[in-house]
Amino acid sequence: MEDNKSPIVQAETEQARDQELFDAIGKGKKRKKIRRIVITLVILALLAGGIYAAVIYGRKKVREQVGNLPSSTSVLGYTVNTGSVNTTVSGSGQLDDVGTEALTLPKGVKVEKLLVAAGDRVAKGDLLATVDRSSVIAAMSEVQKSINELDKKLRTAVNDAVAPNITAGVNGRIKAIYAQAGDDVAAVMAEHGCLALLSMDGYMAVDIPAGELTEGQEVIVRLTSGKDLKGKVDLVSGDTAVVLLTDNGTLLDEEVQVLSGEELLGSGKLYIHNPLRITGYAGTISAVSVKENAAVTAAAAVFRLKDTNYSVNYDSYLRERRTLEEDLLELIDISRAGAFRAPFDGTVSSVEYKEPGSTESSKPSGGDEESAEDYYDEYADYMGEEEEESSAGGGTDDSGTAGAGSSESGLVTLSPDLEMSLTISVDETDILALELGQTAQVTINSIGEMFTGTVTEIDRAATGQSGVTSYSAVITMPKDPRMMSGMSAKAVVRIQGVAGAILIPEAALHQTRDASFVYTDYNYETKEFGGAVSVTAGLSDGSMVEITEGLKEGDTVYYSVTVDPWAMMYGTGGNASGGDVWVDTGEGAFVMEDGASAGDAAGFEVFEGEGGFEESEEFVEDDEFVG
Repeated sequence: MEDNKSPIVQAETEQARDQELFDAIGKGKKRKKIRRIVITLVILALLAGGIYAAVIYGRKKVREQVGNLPSSTSVLGYTVNTGSVNTTVSGSGQLDDVGTEALTLPKGVKVEKLLVAAGDRVAKGDLLATVDRSSVIAAMSEVQKSINELDKKLRTAVNDAVAPNITAGVNGRIKAIYAQAGDDVAAVMAEHGCLALLSMDGYMAVDIPAGELTEGQEVIVRLTSGKDLKGKVDLVSGDTAVVLLTDNGTLLDEEVQVLSGEELLGSGKLYIHNPLRITGYAGTISAVSVKENAAVTAAAAVFRLKDTNYSVNYDSYLRERRTLEEDLLELIDISRAGAFRAPFDGTVSSVEYKEPGSTESSKPSGGDEESAEDYYDEYADYMGEEEEESSAGGGTDDSGTAGAGSSESGLVTLSPDLEMSLTISVDETDILALELGQTAQVTINSIGEMFTGTVTEIDRAATGQSGVTSYSAVITMPKDPRMMSGMSAKAVVRIQGVAGAILIPEAALHQTRDASFVYTDYNYETKEFGGAVSVTAGLSDGSMVEITEGLKEGDTVYYSVTVDPWAMMYGTGGNASGGDVWVDTGEGAFVMEDGASAGDAAGFEVFEGEGGFEESEEFVEDDEFVG
């Protein structure tokens, strides 16, 4: 019996031993994995510590170097000369073609082959795409049917006419007549809101202070002529009393006085108590049948009209027919050429037409991996969204024909290549200085040249972001063959300027609340400024300032300049306004980039002085070092 059990016991023992071995191997692998993770973390920590230490050390060395550079104050002498000074507004943006035209396929026309691509140059009459002639003939047939239907409507509408007379409409008295013989009815309506005014209840009214007046109280109304009429208080509301008097013989807007005995209660202008506007909408006034202050009945003709043999419907049908005539002529031209032709010289900016069955995307490929947009597009295809969008938007169907849901479909967009525009953002502090027609210098980064443009649009609708309010302006310039839509550009708009002005550095001008002055003397031994002269300042470009009174060409002014070690180390600085400088040489204008100054344009030199920098007593052309 024991011999029968021993193989079973042996198998169980071996199985237990194998399980222990597997467990040991698993624990070993787990320990190795943990060791690798720990080693990796230690390496990363050491690298981070090293980088941090290097940064700290670098900061310390920079502080030591800069700390050894004491701030320096130099005294400069400047010989006053003449030049130009300009104030400017600058901004950046991207170029856009001006006058682009989206060319569309007439409804029902089928494209056989597209002959152009984006960027192609075409001349007027060049073929853009070949078409199926049978589809063009079918489209012409549909347009002609529409014209025939409109002709029927026109024949009916031609008999419609505006009534030859305009009546009062109600019994009353004419108090004002705005339309006269020869006037266009629609024009008078637009200017005055009516052709004439009628008083319906027989009363004029005037508002006066209520005081102690009560409703129903009788008063005297004295006209401008001195004539007195009986009046009555009709309404007292708050501090105002409404006094009524007859509309017979009284004038609209006449200034009157209201009295109680000889006591003046108030004064005001007469108005119609219950007015009615007499109106019209078409025709020309041939005669005015009534006079002001005349009593009329409801059926009485107030105005007689001519040129009434047309109607609004007739004009609408006629405009629609003319549009269809243009469509038919376009289809005839397409049919004769067997193709769609360019209407003018230009460049194909973009292609909207898609070949039948084309699934190519206009976006550049981003690699083999699918993006979130790719997944969305696949989902949209599955849900049928593209089909609905095509139906609503009027795209092309699989046959390459304009969709039935729209009258026409896009083919290409053509640019005439005559002008380019640049839209810049303008700060709220500068927008009021911009005016249409101002000159701008436009620098196109990729071309590296400057072009002259003009401010053609100013959008005063504000946009705000992060608490900053800005506006936009459009600058238009002639198109250079190298210019392309989308290129980055920067514009500097000249707001105002003065040529032949007496100029000094802005740093030399000292200003108090009541006056401005400059120093015309400096004592090197005592290191004191002297010769203070009162001046009147004009325009400033942030670097140079115009002096309109107090100095003349050839005078010398002295001023101090403090050199910041940090600025020396990192190259900060630039003109005071932080923008570009407009320089006018008399033979043309150019712009110096941000960080320059008008002084740089004139070839100024600066000599550092005290405080550890090189000293010099050399005089230069415009700036001279002192001390």
